[in-house]
Amino acid sequence: MHLLRAVALCVMGTFLSGCGSIHSPAKSAGFTPADRASTEKTTAADTQPMLTLETQKPKMDSAANPGYTEPLFSKEYGKLLLLDGQHIATAPFHWDGKQWLWAGAAGGGLVAMSLLDKQFASFVGRNHNSTTEKIASNIDPFGAEYSIGVLGAFYVGGAVLQNPKARAVAQDGAAASLIASGIISPSLKLAFGRARPGQGSSAHDFSFFNTHDTAFPSGHTTQAFAVASVIAAHYDSIWIKSAAYGVASLVGYSRIQRNRHWGTDVAAGALIGSLVGNSVVRFNQEHRAEHAQSAFYFIPSFDGEMAGLSVMYRF
Repeated sequence: MHLLRAVALCVMGTFLSGCGSIHSPAKSAGFTPADRASTEKTTAADTQPMLTLETQKPKMDSAANPGYTEPLFSKEYGKLLLLDGQHIATAPFHWDGKQWLWAGAAGGGLVAMSLLDKQFASFVGRNHNSTTEKIASNIDPFGAEYSIGVLGAFYVGGAVLQNPKARAVAQDGAAASLIASGIISPSLKLAFGRARPGQGSSAHDFSFFNTHDTAFPSGHTTQAFAVASVIAAHYDSIWIKSAAYGVASLVGYSRIQRNRHWGTDVAAGALIGSLVGNSVVRFNQEHRAEHAQSAFYFIPSFDGEMAGLSVMYRF
C-alpha cells in the first residue's frame, strides 16, 4: 500500500508539473508610438487566448501528445477502440522484411530462453524468503487491479486538472489492456496450454488448446507492461519511463518467484504488452492529430490607455 501511495503521488506530481504557465512580456524603453503599436499587435497575436472554443487541429507537446482526447463514454471513443483492435490485428500484414526479421528473432529468443527456464526457476527459488514473498505479494496487483487503479488515477487527475495528456494515458492504457490482456494473452494461453511450475510439470509440458494449463504467456506481466509502455510513450521524463518499466519488471519477477510462471512466460508477456502499448499510442496520436478543428479566439488587449477585445476565427 505504501508503494501504491507513492505511485499515486508521483502521478499527481506529473499532472501538476505541466498544468499551466504564466507568460510576462519583457519591458522595453525607447519605442516610438509606431513601434509600440507594432509590438502590441505582435504580443496580442502570440498571447494564449483567455477563452477558446477549441475546434482547431490540436497542438502537439514535446512528447507528441495531442491537446485533444475523445470523451471516455462516447461513440467516438468506442470507434477508436475498434480501430485500435483492427490496427493491431492487421499489423503483421503490413510488416516489411526488417519487421518480420525482428519478429523471427524475438520468437527464436523465446525458444532459446525456454532451455534455461528450469535453471532460472531454481535460482529464484533458492533466493525466496519471507521478505521477497511480501514484496512480491504487494507488487503482483500492479499486473491486475492496481493497474486499473493507476489508469483511473490518470483519468480523474486529467479531468480535474484539465490535462489532456493524462486523459490520453488512461484511454490509451485501457485500449492496450483490452487488446493485450483481454484478447491476445488469453488466446495464446488457450493455444499453447503450457503447464505452470507449481503443477509439478516440466518446463516443456505443453497441452495445446487445454483450458486448464494457462501459463504462457503471463497475463499479469502482459497487463503491467501494456500500462507501463503507454505511460512511458506519453512522457519524455527518463524517471517516469524508468519507474513505469521498473514496476512492470518487478511484476514479472514476482510471478516467477511465486511459482506461477516460467521465465519465458514473463518475457513473452512483457514483449506483447510493450508492443501493443506502443502501437496503440502511436496510432491514436496520429488519429487525434487528424481531428480537424476550427476555433474562435477572444484576446483581451490593453495599452495603458485603452482596453479592447480582439475576436479571431481560425478554420
